[in-house]
Amino acid sequence: FIGSQYVGGLTFEEVLENLQRADRQLSANGITIEVQTKGGAQTIKLPRLAQGLTSDSVVEYFSTDDWQKVLFEAYAYGRAGSIPGRFWDHLKSQIIWHKYPLPVAMQESAVNSLLDRELGLILIQPEPARFISVKTGVQINAEKIGEEVNRKYLIKMIGESLQEFGAQTISVEARPVTHELTTKKLQPFLEAAKKVKQNMALRLTYNGYRWNISGNTLLSWLIPKKNSLGINPAELKNFLNKNVSQYIENPPQNSRFAMNDGRLMEIAP
Repeated sequence: FIGSQYVGGLTFEEVLENLQRADRQLSANGITIEVQTKGGAQTIKLPRLAQGLTSDSVVEYFSTDDWQKVLFEAYAYGRAGSIPGRFWDHLKSQIIWHKYPLPVAMQESAVNSLLDRELGLILIQPEPARFISVKTGVQINAEKIGEEVNRKYLIKMIGESLQEFGAQTISVEARPVTHELTTKKLQPFLEAAKKVKQNMALRLTYNGYRWNISGNTLLSWLIPKKNSLGINPAELKNFLNKNVSQYIENPPQNSRFAMNDGRLMEIAP
């Protein structure tokens, strides 16, 4: 075997031609991932290369370099020794297959980044339980079930598919997943949440601007923190980004790179 391809009885030229064709197919088409979701089958394409954030950068998801070297090693193994010795090696190989793995390298961090983006677009995201204001007071809006894919299994399948060395299709099924913040976890704090709605409000001020945050809004931000209630940082961040950030003078900036006299320099903000 070379990779997952059985090459017994084939000539060197036949194996070379098969692997060259498979390499071209894999480079041209990449790997197709079919995800069976609640809404039907969805497709993700995993290419060999993709353009990065800028026009002059490239993201490599996997490489298939130097597979010819493996082919020559396998060919040399098959021709080593005397004719009787090669006969017995061939006979043993029918019982215990001799395998040469292909040097296919998957850039797992890049692949995971692509999967984060693409799966986020096609899978239903679980939603947390939350306190909501109703005419009769406060009640808990139950969590909503979402979908997820077994990422560890999917990465394993991609690695195995790359060893197949050719345009491949992988099929995985999304499974239901519940958000960790459930009705059961909120229930003990229902009375405390009612008091927040009735008795609390916030006012944020900055440089002459003012934002009022009502008890109803605070109510929707509440999450359990140990033995009490606290503010969900993600909700507060969303509010600040949407309403306040545009008025911030001289906001913090990340350092960046720039060319200076032909040299790459880090520029501090």
